[in-house]
Amino acid sequence: MGFRSDSTSGGDDATDGLPGDRGCLQWVLGVPLGLAYLPAAYLCVLLLRADPGPDDVRLRDDMEVQAYAVMGFAFAGLLLSTLPVYLRTVSRWWYAVPVVLGSAAWLRTAVPL
Repeated sequence: MGFRSDSTSGGDDATDGLPGDRGCLQWVLGVPLGLAYLPAAYLCVLLLRADPGPDDVRLRDDMEVQAYAVMGFAFAGLLLSTLPVYLRTVSRWWYAVPVVLGSAAWLRTAVPL
């Protein structure tokens, strides 16, 4: 006797075991990811807008440190999104953000302009 959930019984809209308010949970879990990716995006924009001269070694060194900071923030957000609650809740597009930010930062410092 008791409550038992079968796959043959009824039309339950939560097919993966999550509650019906999954959209709200996605917003709540998206805030820490957004806070992790916001400084990375800001530093990446500054990195992409920097225009060092040919003899400006100090700015190039600062850009390299900035690129490592972007990759660090992106990696921290990526690690956060691999927690089980994130894996079940947030969409896979959240994995594209750190990959794009980290790739842009790495390419900016790897390819001399």
